[in-house]
Amino acid sequence: MTLAELRTAVRAYLGVSDTDRAFTNTRLTRWLNDALNELRFDSPKSYFQQRATWAADSSTSHVYTLASQSPAVTALQSIIELRLDSTTGAKLREVSFEQLPAWAGLAYAVTGADEAATVTTNEDTPAGATLYVVYEAWPSELSGDSDTPSWLPSRFHDVPALMATQMAFASGGESRMPDEYARKLMDRRAELLTHQRRRSVDAMLTRAVEGATLT
Repeated sequence: MTLAELRTAVRAYLGVSDTDRAFTNTRLTRWLNDALNELRFDSPKSYFQQRATWAADSSTSHVYTLASQSPAVTALQSIIELRLDSTTGAKLREVSFEQLPAWAGLAYAVTGADEAATVTTNEDTPAGATLYVVYEAWPSELSGDSDTPSWLPSRFHDVPALMATQMAFASGGESRMPDEYARKLMDRRAELLTHQRRRSVDAMLTRAVEGATLT
């Protein structure tokens, strides 16, 4: 669903029209974004991991401006893993920027705000090297009518709509969401988390492949 469709869904649950001044677009958009942020916080970390290769700012550089990469990274949350060249390349260790000049062995530091982060490697790391990275980025909040929560499977878009509906019922302080909707929200949210956990790399949650030998 798009943001406009999500707001329509919330109003349908509430039984109000789009002209109801108590539930403006601005208010519903805030509640929907709050719901999506809460869902993302509860989700397994590995669900949002992305993979890419990053190029140095020049062939002699140890600096990697993330906003200049392809794809650009303009909302970095964290770097999970950094290696030279590929998935099998030597692994770099993350250290503080102050430690970087004196660190022996392959290492890197991250500096700057999430929106303008920079990775700097130390002198033991080849200048201009290609880096293979596994990282997480913050998703953009919904703002335009055509925006969609792209990280959330479309079959579960009713979950943030129901969560926003719950906020709407509680906003006046005198009512609560009908039991039918509350049960639906609880069930659907549990289904979403189960789906995400089946995608997780957590050793306690992943499914073993029949006949596989774990080492």
